[in-house]
Amino acid sequence: MKAMGFTAPDDVELCTHCCAGKMTKTFPKLSTAKTSAPLQLLHVDLCGIIPVAGSVHSAGTVGSAGSAGSAGSASHDDLTFPVYDEVHLLSAGGASASDVTSLVRVPPDTPPKLVPLNRSLSQISNSSAIYPSAKRPQIDYSEITFTPLEHRLLADPKTETAATKVLPNSERPKPIAPPSILPLQRSLSQVSASSTEYPVAKRAQAVPPEKALFLSRNAVAYAFSAVLTSSVPVSIPVTYRDVLSHSERSSWLAAIDVELQAHSNNHTWDFVKLPAGRRAIGCRWVFTIKDSTSPPTYKARSVAHGFRQIYGLDYFETFSPVVRYESIRIVLALAAQFGLTIHQMDVTTAFLNGHLNEEIYMKVPDGVSASNDVVCKLNKSLYGLKQAPLCWNTAINKVLLSAGFQRSINEFGIYTKVSGSCILIVALYVDDLLICSNNPADIQAVKHLLSSHYKMKDLGVASRFLGMELEQTASTVGLHLSHYLTQFLMEFDMQNCNPVTTPFAAGTEFLPGKPILDADSSRFRSMVGKLLFAANTCRPDLSFAASTLSRYIKDPRENHVTAAKHVLRYIKGTLKYGLKYKRVGGLKLVGYSDSDWAGDKFDRKSITGYVFFLAGAAVTWKSKKQPTVALSSTEAEYMALGETVKELLWLIQLLQHIGLKFTSPPEIYEDNEGCMLLSNHPVHHQRTKHIDIKHHFVRDYLAENKFKLISARTDDMAADMFTKNLHRVKFIGFVNMIGMTNFNQV
Repeated sequence: MKAMGFTAPDDVELCTHCCAGKMTKTFPKLSTAKTSAPLQLLHVDLCGIIPVAGSVHSAGTVGSAGSAGSAGSASHDDLTFPVYDEVHLLSAGGASASDVTSLVRVPPDTPPKLVPLNRSLSQISNSSAIYPSAKRPQIDYSEITFTPLEHRLLADPKTETAATKVLPNSERPKPIAPPSILPLQRSLSQVSASSTEYPVAKRAQAVPPEKALFLSRNAVAYAFSAVLTSSVPVSIPVTYRDVLSHSERSSWLAAIDVELQAHSNNHTWDFVKLPAGRRAIGCRWVFTIKDSTSPPTYKARSVAHGFRQIYGLDYFETFSPVVRYESIRIVLALAAQFGLTIHQMDVTTAFLNGHLNEEIYMKVPDGVSASNDVVCKLNKSLYGLKQAPLCWNTAINKVLLSAGFQRSINEFGIYTKVSGSCILIVALYVDDLLICSNNPADIQAVKHLLSSHYKMKDLGVASRFLGMELEQTASTVGLHLSHYLTQFLMEFDMQNCNPVTTPFAAGTEFLPGKPILDADSSRFRSMVGKLLFAANTCRPDLSFAASTLSRYIKDPRENHVTAAKHVLRYIKGTLKYGLKYKRVGGLKLVGYSDSDWAGDKFDRKSITGYVFFLAGAAVTWKSKKQPTVALSSTEAEYMALGETVKELLWLIQLLQHIGLKFTSPPEIYEDNEGCMLLSNHPVHHQRTKHIDIKHHFVRDYLAENKFKLISARTDDMAADMFTKNLHRVKFIGFVNMIGMTNFNQV
């Protein structure tokens, strides 16, 4: 009445029976959602608030019903469960766990914000957790609950009021035991009740948890929108104190003993009294389980608090060189060309083998028996120290140089040794080594040399190196990332997506779009980072897409996320694509240079792209936005050619160090006539006088016959795929041209 403008005395009591009697039922519209299998769509409703501490630990209760067939029909009790158990299988109509797992799938368009942040929760149930729909109901309660024209309240047709039914105590929800992780094959209807009661906290007393997993308001278990991360069992201890109270204490203590024994054998430290005026840095234990072994191996590492070190006092230089991915591909290409066998070795506890030049004191690690007035004076480098990588690299460098190897001045991670017709190449990445030679005896000699100085793992013929998978034959070497990309798709729930044939959809433009949530921004950055790794290792077909998306990691929008997902759909269809190097007649180094003038629609800067071939496939490539705006397509192509020539000069020096000699100068193909004229002579002065002098070095090296500049048709310009989004036919043609192969068909 007050809503209609009528006034009434404040002391008039509300007649609940009149309100209940005037309530009418409203029937919802029929759903238009189409389903093709049981449990594809679940209808969920909320009733309450019921002031009883029930099986969902809340005053709210969830009711559900299935769609698409009788297999989805289940009772209210079967489909009502706490959020703590939401990650477990939904037992409906007596269906087994495996049956339900095959039916309930995460919709491809489910936004990442609605997916639990703790990925282990989904893995427990084989990714069959219940995820809410991205469509949230828009309800205006001021219009629904009261209609002034009819003077009535509207209610759901299933609503029961106190005037029609009173819930007896025997039918009230029963409290259950504290939430726990259910076995995978156990149905929800088998959960036994416990006498432990959990009183419902009043709304005013509710305090949000410090750490929680947000599950959205329209999740199946509405009552709890957050789950404490502490409710998930943690199997890996964080501190030494956790080990002492751990259920697998003996296994972790054994791992600690193994690590301490390694330090004792290595003479890593001595116990001394701390000198006056010096301070000791701390240390801690880091634990992990190595699942790649059978049975799993328990690992413990003693890690120093390197962040407590002071520059100029207990550390100076920290840079430690590692072999570049471009150099690894060059070594593999030469192995295919000259028939080299590739072996792999790994150094055990590599950082413990470096000798310290600084005087560093460390507190005694937990679990080590020592008097209270002593500290550890470090003799060898230790994990966590800022100079530890450099100390290790210095040590192994001395060993290799003493054995007659030569270190490349252009690539400090490459060591070569040539004796007559025998070629020996070692590629070093921290503690991982590739050993290549056409003489098996030389490979065994290197293994014996390293094993005599360090504790080594002989991995035999190389099959996986730095995440890349190698496939070797007598005259070919294949390189792909199928395992890494499979895990990549699973991490972002795209393993069941529909594949496409190009990284970007036709006509994709990155214009300003709708802002997205912070959680999606974080996932987008992670996605782009993984794409960059793939593009920089052995997937040049992803280079342009990864480079383009990386420009928006600071403030991504919905269209950027959509484009990134499209790239993942392309990866789904090309999981085992990679580079295949093979023996060719007359080894030549060939490059392609191109640019897309004003390719960036925002700042109108151009895009540089180049690629170099060796042994039948690409060895180096780049897709990068130019630093300044080009005033013409000739200027953009000239700037791109400068970047290409710089890469060529580095390649020539590296190959010459390895011992490769070219009978003719390398070739660079260019499709812009103005750029070719400008490279030979200072023509068109009025239109080119503003070009920075740093780009004109191309003329000098071209005049010295360091390389040949050859005209190419635009349709044959392989670097075009690194500068712009191409249509399907042209893109696939360039993918084949740069030496990429589907290893599923080999």
